[in-house]
Amino acid sequence: MKFEYCYTTQATADIEIDDIGTFALCATTMFEEYYLIVQTTYGITKVIQYGPKQIDLDELPPRVFYSYNKFDYSQQKICKIIDDFINNEKRNIIQVNSLDIEECKSKIKNLVDELND
Repeated sequence: MKFEYCYTTQATADIEIDDIGTFALCATTMFEEYYLIVQTTYGITKVIQYGPKQIDLDELPPRVFYSYNKFDYSQQKICKIIDDFINNEKRNIIQVNSLDIEECKSKIKNLVDELND
């Protein structure tokens, strides 16, 4: 009787980011989207992560993650943020696309406004 072991995982897709200091990404699961914005100006990098947003619904899910970080530019740190964002095993990302930063900003809900509803 044979037993299989030593399983491997292999990436089936990749994304090219031309300017590692300034970009926006949309990562998609079967039903949700997550957003990452990285913007570097004069050596200072600002990072916003947001999600999930339900695809084709304007309603917020029961829980949303929204974070902001600011730090001195570090390619290594940004690469780790990208890798953690697209390879988060809890999300099961199936597709990642580049977005225009302004388009990405428009998809992020102002969570304070949700308190008034």
